[in-house]
Amino acid sequence: MNRIICAILCLALAMPAAVYAEGEAYAEVEAIVEAYVEPDEQYVQPFSRDLAKSDRGDDVAQLQQRLIDLGYLSDVADGVFGNKTQEAVTDFQSIHDELGLTPTGVADADTLKWLMSEHVFYDVLQNGDRGEQVTRLQEALIDYGFLQGEADGIFGNATQAAVSAFQSRLIQLGYSGIGEDGRANDALQSVLYSGIYNPYERDLGVSDTGDDVMILSNRLKRLGYIDISTDTFDDYILNALWDFQELNGLEASAVADEHTFKAMFSPDAVRAERMTRRDLKMGDTGDTVLELQRELMRRGFMSPYTTGEYDSRTISAIERLMEFWPDYDGESAEEISAEAQKALLDGVVPVYIQNVARGDEGSEVERIFRRLTNLFYVTESTIDDIAGPRFEEAVKSFQENNGLEATGIADEATQLIMYSDDCINNGSKFILRVATDEQLVYAYERGEDGRYELIRTMVCSSGAPSTPTPNGIFRQTTRRHSRWHYFKQFYCWAQYVFTISGNILFHSVLYRSRSESAVNYSSIYNLGKPVSHGCVRLSVEDAKWVYENCESQTVIIVHPK
Repeated sequence: MNRIICAILCLALAMPAAVYAEGEAYAEVEAIVEAYVEPDEQYVQPFSRDLAKSDRGDDVAQLQQRLIDLGYLSDVADGVFGNKTQEAVTDFQSIHDELGLTPTGVADADTLKWLMSEHVFYDVLQNGDRGEQVTRLQEALIDYGFLQGEADGIFGNATQAAVSAFQSRLIQLGYSGIGEDGRANDALQSVLYSGIYNPYERDLGVSDTGDDVMILSNRLKRLGYIDISTDTFDDYILNALWDFQELNGLEASAVADEHTFKAMFSPDAVRAERMTRRDLKMGDTGDTVLELQRELMRRGFMSPYTTGEYDSRTISAIERLMEFWPDYDGESAEEISAEAQKALLDGVVPVYIQNVARGDEGSEVERIFRRLTNLFYVTESTIDDIAGPRFEEAVKSFQENNGLEATGIADEATQLIMYSDDCINNGSKFILRVATDEQLVYAYERGEDGRYELIRTMVCSSGAPSTPTPNGIFRQTTRRHSRWHYFKQFYCWAQYVFTISGNILFHSVLYRSRSESAVNYSSIYNLGKPVSHGCVRLSVEDAKWVYENCESQTVIIVHPK
């Protein structure tokens, strides 16, 4: 696999998962790789000659402009092949030696063939640029320790300084053509994404601290082994290192040596199948908490919607787990060990205890009710510890949807499917999930097999901290409201209004009057920020999609993450 394809795959590994459905980022990268073909299959040679020093003409100017676009040449395209053009051609050939190019400084047929291809190289990124390519650049710079914070897709002064620092480092290592001006050209990005740069400085072990430990933890986080970065090599980093070594075919070691760093920053580095567990306690946050909460929901211990914070709802769920699982060794529900989490996630904790039928009482009735709530067969207000007619009806409906005999008795076969990831829920045609921490609305559509697929992601503005959008699962109250709606209290209008519950609505951005020309532009600029009075604002296009496609009793889930 040549270095360019490796670079593309490396970008995929660096993508954040928050916005994409599982596998979506990889599908995008696969499409890019499939489009990567030998340029002679898609490229008509516009040059009638090799180009070398002292040549002149329009073809030289065209060559120069391409070198300028990729950041190898900072001069003007004057049509004169001078020393600077020769150096730029040499740098391009050196950086892309994996293409079989020799750094001669002569733009021969092979060099021109590759150089003029539209599908291979990276355009220059610089201060003021925005978008996905900037996000990828920032993520790689964070991994290598040149940039602090989170990738926001905005190339500002901090990103420029990080690029400059990386350029200085590469120049020290003898690279040329990567620039010195804080702009990320093709050469710099090719080095950054290919994995040929190794940030190793020293062997790292338990109790070590420093910026290089932060680089190690950033990379482990990017690959999905941990969910928090740290500059201290503690037991959590050690366990994650062991997990990385096991999945990547390395000998288990308590030391992150040069070989480990090289493997970790390789485009072929294997991502974690599941995060390394860490001890959790009240107040902790992160993806490990989120993963724990989702498992507690799946097992019927936790009520709907997740927060990613170890809060009072999580404590209540752990208390139910402690009651259900006699072998639980924790002393308090305010904390849970890594070992207990592994047991829960690995299936050590039993799923089935007893049959549950109409007339039964107790915690097992409540657990099944809670799981059926998460699967949309009953509402949260229905949860009870007594199995009555609603319990029996919901179990029958579940059994029918999942190809079981509809007895209304939650026997072992029913519960084994019910507490699995493969069961069919009772959702509406579309399910809308409002992730208020992300300011995004995800729309899922049910297929013929009863399973849901993410089909649309919409930027929103949910409630401000003082007037938050309420969390929960809403179904009985959801319906189309009106094509236009006037908010008397705020003297403004909105389009395509869809009721979530009560006066909590989906609607478009705001208008000064009932006219599409009277849009309030500040409400457009504020999309992506929690600034509403509790409603969920969308772009006009997205609000129209919800209004026209979603019917009454569409399932709407509102939660932080």
